[in-house]
Amino acid sequence: MQKQTETRVRFWASWDFEKEEQWLDNLSSEGLHLKKAYPFWTILSKDPSARYVHRIDHRPGLANKAEFQHYVNLYA
Repeated sequence: MQKQTETRVRFWASWDFEKEEQWLDNLSSEGLHLKKAYPFWTILSKDPSARYVHRIDHRPGLANKAEFQHYVNLYA
């Protein structure tokens, strides 16, 4: 049975988000898609039938439930 996830070690630099978006887009074109991101590693899922374009949005204050709901509604 083939493994469905892959882990890559990589430091996420929030100030260089365009580079990170491009890296994720390139992986997606190879069939590896972002599942979960941590500061020093990334978990990717394998699905060669899909391709995604990634955009990173660093938004403070989303711990507040009302702010989070407003944010979700904005993109719904």
